[in-house]
Amino acid sequence: MSLIPSPWVLTVREPGTPTVDGFGNQVPGAPTTRTWAVRSIDPGSSAEPLGANRDLSLVEYVIHADKTSDVPSEDADVQVGGEWFRVAKRPEDWTVGPWPNPAAGVVVLLERVDG
Repeated sequence: MSLIPSPWVLTVREPGTPTVDGFGNQVPGAPTTRTWAVRSIDPGSSAEPLGANRDLSLVEYVIHADKTSDVPSEDADVQVGGEWFRVAKRPEDWTVGPWPNPAAGVVVLLERVDG
C-alpha cells in the first residue's frame, strides 16, 4: 500500500488469451476489462521528449500509479474520459532505482487508438 493517494479509477481492457481453432490457426481471445486506481492523469504534451525519436503529438496522457498487479501491459487499452487509448510502450518502473523506493510507482504513456 502506498502513502500516495490514488483517487482516480480508469478502465483497462487487456487482450484475451488466444486459442487455437479446428484448423490450427490462432484465434484472439475475448478481451477482459477491469478497473485501475491511479495517482494522476496528466496531459501528454511535454516541453521535451520522454523517449528517443518520439513524436510529442502521439502521447495523449501520462498516467502515474502505484506498482501493483493492476498496471496494464503494453498490449492493453485504457479508457480516459470515455475514450480508449493504447499503452504506448512498456510501463516505466521507477521503484527500482537508483535505490529501491516502492512509493516511486510507475509511469504509463497512452496514445490515441485509431480504428
